Amino acid sequence: MPYAERIALYEQLNGVYLAGDSHMGVADDLYKEAFVETLIYQEEQMFEQKEHFPVFLMGNSLTNLVRAKQSTGGHLSEIKPMRH
Repeated sequence: MPYAERIALYEQLNGVYLAGDSHMGVADDLYKEAFVETLIYQEEQMFEQKEHFPVFLMGNSLTNLVRAKQSTGGHLSEIKPMRH
């Protein structure tokens, strides 16, 4: 799903569940990009917009979060995902 469509969808939701029961969560670059963009959206909602937008992580999705934060010193906003 293109970035703009994901953002439009997020704006209709009050949270998101990121499943991690597939190897795709750690092997597929497009999946990882959407994953990081989702987390950046969540952080923006929480810190900038003061809106509650919970994200539930499971399995490999939690591993992706740890890896993403390690690669940026803990700041997801420093990850520059590709925009479609």
